[in-house]
Amino acid sequence: MEPSNRAPSTTGKSIEDYYEIGSRLTQESVGANAEVLRAVRRSDGKHFAVKVLRVGHTREDRSQIRALQSVNHVGIIKLEDWFETSTSLYLVMELALGGELFTRIQHRGRLSEREAAAVVKQMLEAIGHMHSRGLVHCDLKPENILYADMSENSPLKIADFGFAQFLPGRLEKLKQTLGGTPSYTAPEILVGQPYDGKVDMWSLGVILYILLSGIKPFKVSGRTPEELRAAVSTVLRGEYTFVEPHFTNVSAEAKDLIARLLVVDPKQRLSWDQALAHQWITGLAQDTPLGAHKPLSPRLTRIPSTLRSANLRKMLKQLALDRGIIQTRLRS
Repeated sequence: MEPSNRAPSTTGKSIEDYYEIGSRLTQESVGANAEVLRAVRRSDGKHFAVKVLRVGHTREDRSQIRALQSVNHVGIIKLEDWFETSTSLYLVMELALGGELFTRIQHRGRLSEREAAAVVKQMLEAIGHMHSRGLVHCDLKPENILYADMSENSPLKIADFGFAQFLPGRLEKLKQTLGGTPSYTAPEILVGQPYDGKVDMWSLGVILYILLSGIKPFKVSGRTPEELRAAVSTVLRGEYTFVEPHFTNVSAEAKDLIARLLVVDPKQRLSWDQALAHQWITGLAQDTPLGAHKPLSPRLTRIPSTLRSANLRKMLKQLALDRGIIQTRLRS
C-alpha cells in the first residue's frame, strides 16, 4: 500500500541550515528539471547526495519521496531527508561513490558467470523488497545501478525512483518514460497495457544480457520514425538472439534465465522470487571468465525530440494494432 505523505522532518527550515551544499556530483548529474549536488551535514560532517527538482516541472515532485519512504534495504538508495520551497524540492539521499555497475566492469575488464550471478542476486533481492511492498521501479537500467563505494565487496544500490509506481499502475502515469529509450522497457508498458512488477523483470533480463555479452539484445534507435518503428517492433515481439561470439563462453543455464525473463507475455515471465530460485543463481553459475569483452557504456541513445510524447505513443499503438502483438489501447 502506498504510504501517506508526511511533512519534512525540518519543516519551515532551509536546507542550508542543516547542510553545506557543494558542486554537482558528476558532469552527468544535471537535466532539464533536476540536478544532483554534493552536500555535507553540518551536525556531523557526513556526506550526502542532494537531488534538486524544480517543483511543477516534473512528475518526480513527490513520487521519489513516497517510493523511498516505503523501502528500507541495503540494495536501495536511502532517503535521509527532504526540504521544499516554492520552486524546488530537495531530496537528501545516501551517497554512493562506487560508480555505475557497467563503468566498474569496464574498468575491470572481465567477469566470471559466478560474479555476474552474484550481481544479479543482489539486484533480485532489492527488487523483491520493493515488489513485496507493492512498489515497481519502472526504470531499471544500467545507470540506475550503483556501487556504494570503491571496495571490492561493495554492495549494489538501486537508485532513481522518479518513475516508480505503487500497484496497480497504468501507462498514463508513465508517459514521460517514452522520452528516453524503450531499450529496457517491457512491451506491456510500451503499448499501454496494465502492468505489475514483471516490468522490472524484463528490464533485469536486458541488463543481464548485456552483463554477459557486452551488447544489447534490442538496438532501439533510429533517425526517422520509420527506422524507430522497425526497431521498437523487435522489442514488442521479443525478437533477439544470443549473438556469437559474444555468447560463446556463456552457459546454457545463464541463457535459460535470460530467455525466461525476456518473455513478451508477462504472465509467462519469471517473478523476482522465481528468478532468485533459478539454478543459475543458486549455484550452477560457472567460475570461468566470460571473455575479453567490455560492456557497453550505460549512456543511452536518446530518441530525437520530434519522435517523443504523442507521436511516439501513436507509433506504438499502431505497431500493436497492425501486428497484433499486444491487443490494447493507448489513451490519447
